[in-house]
Amino acid sequence: MVEWEGARLRKIIERYLERHLRRNSNPSRWKSSSTRLIAGSIPATRIKMSEKKKLLFVCAANINRSPTFEKYFRNHYADKYEVRSTGTYHGYPYKIEEVIEWADVVYVMDLSQAKHIKYRFPEEYKKVKVIGISDQYDTNDPALFELIKFWIDNCWE
Repeated sequence: MVEWEGARLRKIIERYLERHLRRNSNPSRWKSSSTRLIAGSIPATRIKMSEKKKLLFVCAANINRSPTFEKYFRNHYADKYEVRSTGTYHGYPYKIEEVIEWADVVYVMDLSQAKHIKYRFPEEYKKVKVIGISDQYDTNDPALFELIKFWIDNCWE
């Protein structure tokens, strides 16, 4: 995923440079600017990067708890966060090894997922935060949505 995003950014920069060079015969005037330069002629201030924080929700199988958290956050916080969910054992649509580096914060449902990440991805463990919701709820269970709301209002940083 990281390689794809890097390739995408390169294409955006290349397209920008092509358009700019056609319209502006003297791009070297930008070099006198005090802003940092990207690709030799684009001031960094002109490229707006996504400032959304990336949240990953993890449970054991990605069937009930973490997809429900993902759905809730997509519905209520899509303007502030990019959200994905996965499981430590079953990770449809994302395998944990594909998205754990992507995330800024990894929210696990219980300590068993925290332990799994600590041993399997020790370099990513610093991003882990335990929510503490047991595996007794079905997907879209109203009681689970109530717990999510409670967690956001009282426990979430």
